[in-house]
Amino acid sequence: MKILTAVALIALFISCGGEETTGEVPVEAASEVPTIYLVPVDSIGVEMGDSTLVMGAIEGLAYGPDGNIAILDCALACVRIYSPEGEYQRQIGRRGNGPGELQSIAFLGISEDGHVYLTGDGSEILGVHQFDYYTGEWLGSFPSLGTPPTCIEGAEGSFYVRKDINLDTSSGELLILINISKYTCGDDEPVVTYIEDTGPFFDPADMASMIELVWYGYDVAADFSGNTYIAPRSTDEAVVIIYGSDGEETGRIEPDLEPVLRTDEEIEMEKLILTAKMSAMGDNQMPPLNPTRTNR
Repeated sequence: MKILTAVALIALFISCGGEETTGEVPVEAASEVPTIYLVPVDSIGVEMGDSTLVMGAIEGLAYGPDGNIAILDCALACVRIYSPEGEYQRQIGRRGNGPGELQSIAFLGISEDGHVYLTGDGSEILGVHQFDYYTGEWLGSFPSLGTPPTCIEGAEGSFYVRKDINLDTSSGELLILINISKYTCGDDEPVVTYIEDTGPFFDPADMASMIELVWYGYDVAADFSGNTYIAPRSTDEAVVIIYGSDGEETGRIEPDLEPVLRTDEEIEMEKLILTAKMSAMGDNQMPPLNPTRTNR
């Protein structure tokens, strides 16, 4: 029997006692630091049965402009659209090497006006692939200067925010260049750049270092009002930097949080996620995991 309701989380604002949880939401705790407990209430998908509800490897999800739920399945090389009640609606993209077909896709973003942006390998191009959310029509694929963007978020209008990792030799030394910028449909140049950062180059065969750079660099989000939110992942501080549509910083969210040790269960879960991701990329190394957390 298929499961019809969407993935939903109830956020319960409850004080945190700092002790390991048992899976039950505590009624009272002594700390003044609020904690949000996310409780799953339903799901989309079945292990066996209706093929439109059997998932391969979920790599991303986003809400569509109409409130439906878009799920990026990298194993099936497509985006599936479901209603909030979990009913299958339609599919965007399919596996193949022809125009508008996809191979290895890793990130999904949907803009306010219904442009679907995917990053990875498709149409024999490494870059950004664009589709119409409502019709599924392929709108074009545009190559990246280096590797495909390692993050993409839909924004206002037809804009989207993306994170790019490329090589930089301008200083005479080989460095990794990280850019977080806003683009619009079909444009090769960014409308605005929020962050430019550099890091030491690593051996391309060292996939563990690549995963660590991509996974632990920055968290990015955008809204339909023109704001972009960037959180550098850190074990030293918790901060979310807010940028306006012109690229200027408009504020910061800086909760006063003390770093805490992650539980064994949290570390094991992250190992499983990274192992699966690296195995899909043909590498079995594991990047070192920091046991402390602040801005996660």
